[in-house]
Amino acid sequence: MIDLYKHKQIRSANKIFIIIVSLLSAILIFFLIFFRLNESSLNESIWRVGLKGQSVPKVFAGYLKSKNKLQNENVELRNKLDEANLQILSTTIYKDENKKLKEILGRKEHANMVLAEILSKPNKSPYDIIVIDVGNVDGIVVGQMVIAKGSVPIGEIVEVGKKNSKAKLYSTPGTITEALFEGNQIDLDLKGTGSGGFEITIPKDVEVHVGQAILSKQVYSRIIALISGVVSTEHDSYKKVLAKSPINIQELSWVQVVIE
Repeated sequence: MIDLYKHKQIRSANKIFIIIVSLLSAILIFFLIFFRLNESSLNESIWRVGLKGQSVPKVFAGYLKSKNKLQNENVELRNKLDEANLQILSTTIYKDENKKLKEILGRKEHANMVLAEILSKPNKSPYDIIVIDVGNVDGIVVGQMVIAKGSVPIGEIVEVGKKNSKAKLYSTPGTITEALFEGNQIDLDLKGTGSGGFEITIPKDVEVHVGQAILSKQVYSRIIALISGVVSTEHDSYKKVLAKSPINIQELSWVQVVIE
């Protein structure tokens, strides 16, 4: 009875041993096949990091070190590229600004004007007010006209300090400016509506068209605005003319103050 029990144990142990050997053999065969398929790419990776013949952990550590080095170099190159682009942009801006200033100051009719830099615009100043960097030491007084790009009136001085001044734009809501239509002598009350916009109420029979200029009422008239639309109905005896300043104040860096 005891011999029979021992015999069964030996048979069970043999079966387990055979199973284990079979599993180990299958695993070994799998790794051999996998290694042969990837041997060339592994060797290539090892050669790339200069660690052929070393252990896999060392190869992996070398790979990580090389990768980190490449990432650091990439960041450094990007920083240098950003710096170079910033220098190019700054140079371009300075060249454009210099060109604009030369164009402004090169005009003969600008002899009676003072060039001023805009310190604050309507998006940072209330009520369509701009702050400029010239004041009474530069001959600035209340009521003087402020123009842009050498020819377009945009407002007038309303407050003067020693070294800076405030100018209210003609397009300030509710501000009335005397003006004329291009091509006739009809007096107009140009009413500001904000953000460079204007409106005028005129008799319905007065002919106007989109794009027609609205001029300042002076001996030497200048374009204040251009007609952008007309609103009227059949029953109205008047019509509303919409206009827009040809100057975008947000794009300006410099203006001129007319000294008379």
